[in-house]
Order: sequence, then structure tokens, then C-alpha cells
Amino acid sequence: MDSSADHQDGSGDSDLGVAIIGMAGRFPGAASVGAFWDDLVAGRDVLTRFHGGPTLREGGRRYVDAGYILDDIAGFDAGFFAMTPREAAMTDPQHRLFLECAWEALEHAGYVDETRGTIGVYASANFNTYLYNVCRAPLYEDIARHLEVVIGNDKDYLATRVSYKLNLTGPSVSVQTACSSSLVGVASAAQALLNEQCDLAVVGGVGLRAKQDVGYWTDPEEGLLSGDGRCRPFDAEASGFVEGNGVAVVVLKRLSEAIADRDTIHASIRGFAINNDGSGKVGYTAPSVAGQQKVIGEALALAGVDPGTVAYVEAHGTGTRLGDPIEVEALGRYYGRAAGARCVLGSVKSNIGHLDAAAGVAGLIKAALCLKHRYLPATLHYKRANPAARLEELGFSVLSRGESFPAPPRGPRRAAVSSLGIGGTNAHVVLEEPPPAERARSGAPAPELLVISARSQAALEAACQRLAEHLARTPGLRLADVAYTLQVGRRTFEHRRFVVAHDVADAARALTDSMRFVEGEGLSVEAPAAGSADARATAKERLGRAWLAGAPVDFRAEWAGRADVGRVPLPTYPFERQRHWIDAPTSEHAPARGAAAERRPVAEWLYAPSWRRSPPIGESPTERRRWLVFADPSRLAAALIEALEQRSNEVVVVSPGAAFARVGANRFQIDPSSRADHDRLLEEVSASGAAPWSVLHLWSLTEDHAGPQTFEEQQRLGFFGLLLLAQAIAARGAGGAVHVVVLTDQLFSVLGDEPIMADKATLLSACCVLPQEIPSLRCRVVDVTRRGTGLVEHLLRELGAGGDNGVHIDRESAVAAPFDMRRKSASAAPYVAYRNLHRWVAAFEPIRLSPSAARPRLRERGVYLVVGGLGAVGVALSEHLARAARARLILTSRAGLIPRDAWDAWIRSHDPEDRMSRRIAAVQRLERLGAEVLVIPADVADEERMAGVVAEAYRRFGALHGVIHAAGTVGPEIFRDARETGPEHARPHFRAKVQGTRVLDRVLSRELDFVLLCSSLSTILGGIGFAAYAAANHFMDAFAVERSRKGDTPWIAVDWDAWQSSAASPTSTAIRPGEGGEALDAILSLRAAGQVVVSTVDLAARWEQIQRRSTSVATGGAESPQRLADPAPPRPARRAAGRPALGVSYAPPRNDLERCLVSIWQDALGVEPIGIHDAFRDLGGESLAAMPLVARIAESFHVKLPIARFFAASTIARLAEAIIEVDPVEGRAMAIATAVQKVKRMSPDEITRALDAARNP
Repeated sequence: MDSSADHQDGSGDSDLGVAIIGMAGRFPGAASVGAFWDDLVAGRDVLTRFHGGPTLREGGRRYVDAGYILDDIAGFDAGFFAMTPREAAMTDPQHRLFLECAWEALEHAGYVDETRGTIGVYASANFNTYLYNVCRAPLYEDIARHLEVVIGNDKDYLATRVSYKLNLTGPSVSVQTACSSSLVGVASAAQALLNEQCDLAVVGGVGLRAKQDVGYWTDPEEGLLSGDGRCRPFDAEASGFVEGNGVAVVVLKRLSEAIADRDTIHASIRGFAINNDGSGKVGYTAPSVAGQQKVIGEALALAGVDPGTVAYVEAHGTGTRLGDPIEVEALGRYYGRAAGARCVLGSVKSNIGHLDAAAGVAGLIKAALCLKHRYLPATLHYKRANPAARLEELGFSVLSRGESFPAPPRGPRRAAVSSLGIGGTNAHVVLEEPPPAERARSGAPAPELLVISARSQAALEAACQRLAEHLARTPGLRLADVAYTLQVGRRTFEHRRFVVAHDVADAARALTDSMRFVEGEGLSVEAPAAGSADARATAKERLGRAWLAGAPVDFRAEWAGRADVGRVPLPTYPFERQRHWIDAPTSEHAPARGAAAERRPVAEWLYAPSWRRSPPIGESPTERRRWLVFADPSRLAAALIEALEQRSNEVVVVSPGAAFARVGANRFQIDPSSRADHDRLLEEVSASGAAPWSVLHLWSLTEDHAGPQTFEEQQRLGFFGLLLLAQAIAARGAGGAVHVVVLTDQLFSVLGDEPIMADKATLLSACCVLPQEIPSLRCRVVDVTRRGTGLVEHLLRELGAGGDNGVHIDRESAVAAPFDMRRKSASAAPYVAYRNLHRWVAAFEPIRLSPSAARPRLRERGVYLVVGGLGAVGVALSEHLARAARARLILTSRAGLIPRDAWDAWIRSHDPEDRMSRRIAAVQRLERLGAEVLVIPADVADEERMAGVVAEAYRRFGALHGVIHAAGTVGPEIFRDARETGPEHARPHFRAKVQGTRVLDRVLSRELDFVLLCSSLSTILGGIGFAAYAAANHFMDAFAVERSRKGDTPWIAVDWDAWQSSAASPTSTAIRPGEGGEALDAILSLRAAGQVVVSTVDLAARWEQIQRRSTSVATGGAESPQRLADPAPPRPARRAAGRPALGVSYAPPRNDLERCLVSIWQDALGVEPIGIHDAFRDLGGESLAAMPLVARIAESFHVKLPIARFFAASTIARLAEAIIEVDPVEGRAMAIATAVQKVKRMSPDEITRALDAARNP
């Protein structure tokens, strides 16, 4: 234990201290700091039990259906912060709640007026779980290309957005160090204040999960999350913490200036320090005694105080078996006591859970309140000390009941706060109780002017009510302090009221006595009492009336020279919160409704690919089009080009070559692997006329006489070539939908006897994923087997079918309904095949298993090779093999395991979450289940090594009965924007799934019961960022079909749905490990080969949702009056916010152009109604919202409207005038608007007849 000799003893110099002058927060069960303190004093645990159902158990794990939640996280006063309802809805609620609390903290401090100093912002937030709602919602396609989505959801923009919205000009820093983030922010802000980089600092954190009402899985072996929903810091029964949701914000100021300015000081910061553990600990996530001791010592040294004077420590205190003893040992070096003395330890996590990024400031607020109120609340659930923590030995105590904060023998009360982040960043702060307020003696009570304002009349009434109630509760307040705070510490809004009163009770009565208010246009004044002759009251009333009328009043000058007044905490602004929320999708891959949202029994998860005959398409298209044809010298390509040109189409032909070249009229040659060549091609083609909107891609056709192509060559011409083409199209920003038809062969098995080339299957990913990432792109694949004149005619009809990737669901049976990939209008489908001139479309048939289905193909004590057996899916399937068959397992992974005799030492010295520790634990679980396990390090793409693995299986066990290929690239590498995906990003996927599959085929020379390839549902549903990943899985699907035709070993590609992580909710649609084993049994019981699809919810509904979303984007361009008549793509109905209080009266549109503009503005801003004189910025519009709005207006009316012109116009009325001025064809904009309004007034039948008449005059 360090002695106090290293530290001074005293309260220190105020020039080196930092004052806490404002606090705000939203905590579980408490909407304010005051309510939070009440809960602490009352000893309330505000845990919420959600559904009251039975506890779920799975193996040793347990599901705890409880958590610490915030009320009304969807609510937000968008208008107050100049946000449109649309912007608010797509903004992370963490940003929104922090913004509100930042304002409240500044108001609590009395500094939301336009202060003369600079104010810094240091903000921290958790990982954004709301972004999933935004990106998966149907309205996302409207906003996917806008920067506002990123700004509204990324942690990087939290601090700077607060600075912008509140006009704060000091340093603005986002601080992210995991659990210690916000206390690190406090230390950083304190240092900036002492360095005079700012005059005030807003500091805090927010931790919020968008889906609050779900519990969590806990594993007793991990000891991280509480097994029963109770956090028990320092207790012998502690089993971990519970995640909480909350916001905590403080306002800091240099102590000397806070004293001089007579601010209310809740506590002062005397010392602070930040450090990191480095690598001197057992694992990245583990805490370190040495690191914590060092940061405590540095904070005490800066404070210059004797650690023996610190009587309370608000510890990090997570209630974990590992963390608590380490933290107590570190604290004991400085704060430990000799016999008879004590230091109290506490942790707010026992009351509200672990707020993650907000935890540090939540603890700071608690400690500051303890000093201010001189009371130490109990730490809940504490009964018996954790023996490993040695609390009594070190002289620490934990309170099971609250008690007064004892006064020290000399000097002020002191406390300390610790916060520790995963990754090793530690923060420690030393606090001191606030110094006594020093005020000049005031004279006799005098009448004072109280001014209250708000943005609306309703908010004004609420503000007056709040203030009246506060004054009635706190009669000891000095009225002059209240008046001073309201006049110089609050911002003035449009709706105003003033009161002249002689004392606090008089002011409270006046504010609540509505009968004495004279009402005006949103303004009101407290009429002076009849017969009042007080000249000072009359002067105050005169000043109040001038302020009420909007005259500039310098309130600071009114208080100049007064040393007897200061800022005091008063009720904060009554936000008019409305619900701004995008509901979460209910399925793994897309928003779902009804049946799609429901998890099906495992027996209903399986689907088989099939093909359904489709009626032939009617006649060939007659309208003239521009075609960009990527063709090689094949007979079919030549015939199609000739046929297109004969029908008066303009055809540009592109051939593969070594470099870009123009080789003739409308004939080009490009390097298929060159992005620059694709860009130049589109530039050249666009220069000769309108950009082509139809593409025919034939580079994946295989001529009968052609020699074999390598996999790399197939990708260069197929998958990668399509990627580069799509990237070039996206970069040019096509004006409308670009339709791409990929013509190929040997891709689909329709009749069951066609040759299959699995190498080509990767191009299916381009057509599945690219339209999801590039909404202007539409893509179809047409597979053929027969060449000839008849086929050319069919293909010409196919090319005219449009191809919008729509979907048709055939509900033929309520139990087992197949679905096919085609439109209700019967022509276009994403995957089409022609066999003997018959048209087929892809479909998926549900497989329904009866209870009497054959038993799975697993042998008792069978020998099974699991490639990638130490990955998440490999371990889950291996556990099933062990449990169901006590199998003998050969598990391969690239890294392998350390020698078995080193396992125990490794586990003792490393974090349980260490990668090797998890692998060792997995093998140990398998062995406990009865399996015999052999782990061999091997890369599945290394043929020599895999041949050795197979040989070792036969040598060791004498047999090999089945193989599961579960290897693949995991982690963030899976996801990459298609616009940035190239061969180097696909290679890791191709190595594991393409090369690895082929290697297995070559080394597995003997007949087996099965070879199962773990593919992915992304081959059916796609997924943002999945282009390369899905391509590799498409190969697996096709290879399984191709390979199974040999008739020896059944090869099965399983398109698995997402697998659940250990932290996922039990309501998730992902596959749970136990269910995965059940599904494996069902698949093997089919005695089938080829491709099997696994979807935990209705596959047809998922497909329908994705295709509807893609279709709405592709057809959402404003090429016709009908687009203007309905400016937004189809989306769920969303309630528009009412027109905010503005300085102008509502004026309706006067002509058709103004009506169209009003419709566009209302849709873009989410406000209704909008008047023609309402200013864009007053409606909450900002530059980010303006850019897409201007683009829509320009596209709709065929005008060029500079963004500067838009902002100069500002209103609908002036914008309509500007459009008429820039209209290159006089009267055209108004004519378009008139046509739109006419269409709006027509019925659907009238529109149909009008279109028919236009097409057939």
C-alpha cells in the first residue's frame, strides 16, 4: 500500500481544478439526473423482465430474458434541432438522445445563450444497432446514396453534429475506447480546459441498443454476463454484468472561473489520468493490475492529494469473477487502509447495468452527487465479499445500505472514479466536494423579471408549468439567481412570457395562475397587481414588454456589477417529442411481413431448386433500341447481332481483346479485365448519342469447337467482366435503369442431362447481388443449349421482355407452396433457360419431411472429416456428429492447435476469448460428448496436404465415411461494396470454396456416404457486399450438381441460412447450433444429391420482399408524369409531421407547378402541409437534404437548377419562378406540371385507356 508521503494534503489550487457545473442524462427507470439520484438513494434495481416465459437453456448456456431499458427511445423533437422528420427517422437514436442531453446539460449549467467563450464537445457512443433498421427498410433505397445516412449513424460524427446543431465552436472530438470512452472524454476535456483550448466542455457518452426488449445468452464458463440478470459487484455470488441503455452528459469549466462567475458547482475534478495496459496481461480483453495502478497513481499525483483522504471510490465494478479482484487489488495500492479505517467501494452497475460508452460519466455523475448531497447509496445485491478480492484485508467496504458521507478530519470530502475499457484503456478521476459559494451580500429583496420562451405555445405552457413546480418545491432559491439564469443563461425563442415577482412563492403563483395572463399571438405577460406603485417593478415590466415585443435587450448589461447573483439549475426545455423510427426488419435478409417473420419448424426449412415451364413470350419487340452487345466470334452472337440490326436497332458490338481499340463503325475491342477500358467504352458510346440502356452479354457462351477454358479465364470474361461493367455504369450515374441480359450455356440443370460447367456459376452472383447495390442496374441470365434460327427468334422476344427481376408467388398450397422467379405479368424473370425451344424459369420447391422419414446417413462411431472444423459452423456440425453418433472426427483448419500437453497452461495464461483458447475449448467439448478427435492443420486448397489428411484418416481409423466442407473466409472480408470488388478481393473466397472443393474431389478417390459442401443462402437472396462471397458459393452449388452425376458419392451443397452467434437473441431468425444439427439430419435423410436450400422463415416471402424493394428502386426514375404524380417509390405508410410554427401564415399552392413542388418537398422533408412561402431551412432542410431534392426537381422538369439557385429561392413560390426562368423550352415545366396534376386526378382505368390511346393512335 503506498503511503501518503508521495502526495500533498490539501484542497489544492483552484487554477488547476475543473468544475462540474451541469449534468444531464437518461437512465434506465429515470428520465433525468434528479430521478436517477432518487433511485440510487432508494436502492432501486430498475431491471426489466421482458416476457416472463420459461428460462431457456442450451447445453451449459442460459438465456436471461431481462435488461435495463430506456423509455421512449423513438421520441425526438426534430423541429427543435432543425431536422426534418425524415432526417430524424434515419438518425441513430444514440445521436438524437445525446443531442437532447447535451442541450439539457448546458441549460442545467446556465450556458445555452450565445456565450462569448468557446465550448468543446467530447462524445462517445456504442456500436450503432439502429443502422440495420435503416439499411433494410424499404425507404433505404431513397437514401442509400446520400451522405446523410452516414452522418446520421456513424460514431465519428456524433461530437461534430452536436457542435453544429448547438453552434459550439471549441474542439469537437469523438472518443472511443470501449467501456472507458466517456471518462476518457472527461480527462481529455479537462486537459483541454486547463490548456485553455476551450472555455466550457460538454462531455458524455451514450449506449443504446435499438432492440431493447430482448435478453441475452450467458455461459457460466465465460463469467462475463450475469446468469440471473443481477449485477453483484464485489460479491461472492457475482457472475457478471447486465447490459444497460443510457445517456450521461456533464458540462465542465475551469474551477477558478466557475467560482469567479458564481456558477453552481456540483463537484470539482482535482486530478485525472489515462493510460493503456499494453501487452502485459493474459489477453486483449483482460484487465491489468499494473495498468490500473499506474493510472490511479498518475491521477493522484496530478491532484496533489493524500489518497487517504479519498473516502469513496466509484469503481468500474462489473461484477465479474476475473475483473473485480483485479480492480480491487489495483485500488488497494493507493486507497487501501490500515486496520480500523476504511474506503467505501461502489458501482452504479448494480442499479442500472453496464452502459458501455456512457458508463464512465454515469459513474462520475453518481460520485459527484454523493459529494454534493453528502450521502453514499448502497451497492445493490451485495451480501458477502468475494473472497478472491480480499476486501477486508485491504480495508475496503461495500455498503449494503446507504449512509451519510462522513466528513474527513480536515479538508473537503473526496471521491474517485475508475473506468476500464476492453482493450486496456484505463481512466481515473479524483473528485472533491464543491467549495462553499462566495456571494456578495445582497440588499433587500427586489422585484425581478423572469423571462420564459419556447418554440411553440404548447412548449411555452409546459415550460412555465415546470418552472412553477420547481419554484414551489425549492422555496430557498434566491429569486435574483432565477431571474439572472433565465435572462443570461437561456436562449430566446419565438413564443415568450414574462413575470415580474417579488419572491419565489410570488413567482410560482403567478406562473400557475393562468387567469392573470393576457394572451396575444403566442405571447403573454403577467399583468402587474392592481395599484402597484413599485417603481422598480414598473421598470422591470417595461423591460419585459420590450423583450416580449422582440426588441433587442442586453440582459448582461442589466446585471453588470452585480456580484450577488449566479447561475442556478432550473428545469430544462420541454422537448415536444414525436416518434421518429424505422422499424426493424423481421428476417435475416430482408424486411418481412406475416409469414416471413415467423420462424418455421426445422422440418419446414428445406427447399429444392426446380424449373417450371413458362408460356412463350408473345411477339418480338418492334420499338427501336440501343444495344451494347459484348460478343465473341460465335455463330449465335453473329445471328443475334444481325437480327437486332435488321429490326432497326442501333447495335454497338464489343469484343474481348488485349487493349481498347475502335475496330470499325460501332465496333470496339476492350481488355475484359480493365476497368479503364470499360470506362472509356461507355464514354465513347455516350459521346455518339444517349447512353445505351440495354446490354447483351455473351462472353460466357461456349462454342462447340472451343477448347477448355481455365477457371481464371471464365471469371475474366464472366463474373469479373460483369463486375467491371457494373462499376463503370455506376460511376457514370445512368439516367435510368440499365437492363443487362447475360446469355450463356452449360449453367443450369433443367432437364437433368445437360452438361454443367460449374466455373460459369459465379456470374450468377453478379446478376443477384449487383442490382441490390446498384439500383439502376437490372440483370437477367438466359441459359441455352440449342443454337439455330428458332432459338434466335425466341431470344429476341426474351430481350424485349424487360427484366425487372420482379417475382411471382404461386400459393398453390397452404402447406407447401413452390415459388418461381418471374413476374405476374408473365414475361421477365431473373433466371431463364431454353431447352428444345421451351422456356423455363427457376423455382424452389418446399421439401416437407414426414415424421417417418428415413434416418440420417450417420454411422455410429463413423469417421467424418470436417474441413474448417474449428470454425463456428464446423464446430456446431461437429458437435452434432459427436452427440448423435459419437463420431470419430478429423478436423482441419489452417492454424491447427498447439500440442495437447500445453493446453492447460495456455488456458490459464490466456483470455477465454483468445482464438486458440476457443479452439481448445471446442475440442474439449467434443471429447466430453463422446467423440474421438484428431486435429490436423491443413489448407483445403493445398492438394498435397489434403491428400495427407485423407491418408491419415484411413491410417488412424481404417475408414472415412463422410466429409463436410465448412471452410471459408470469415470476418469483415466477406463484405465489400461491389463498386470496389476486384479479383484480389474474391481470391480468398475462391481459394477456400472453389479450389478447395476441386481439391477434395481429387483426393477423395473412394466412395463415401456423402460429401456436404457448406454454401450460403446468399446464392438465392444476395446481400449487400456479398458479390465475391456469393460467387464462390454459387460455384459450390453448381459443382455439387455436376459432380453428383458420376453416381458414386452423393455430393450435396447446402445453402445455409445465417448461423447464430452466442450473443444473439433467441428470437433471431438465424440457425441455432442445435437446430443446425437437426437440419443436417433432415438433409442427409433425403438420400438426395445436388443443391438443398435452408431458410428458417418462408423463402418465398423473403424473395418477394427483396425483389419488390429492388424493383421499386429501378422503376423509380422520373421519366414520366406518372413518376411526378407519385414522387416516391412504394413504401410503408409513414405519418408526416405537422407544419411547424413558422413566422409566416400557411399559403396554399396557386398553380400546377407549385402543387408539384409542394408534393416533392413534402415527400422529401416529411412535413405536411407546406405553404408556398415556407422557407426550406425553417422546415428543417439542410444542404444534405437539398441535394437529392434538387436532383429530383431537375430530373422531373428537365431543367438545370444550380444548388446555389435553390438556396437563393428558399421557398416554393420563388423556386417555381426560378424553374420557369431556367426552363430551356418556354412553358415546358408548367406543361409537365399540368400533365402531372391531370394524371393525379385520373382513375387507374382512365390512365390505362389514355396509355393505350397513346400507344395505338
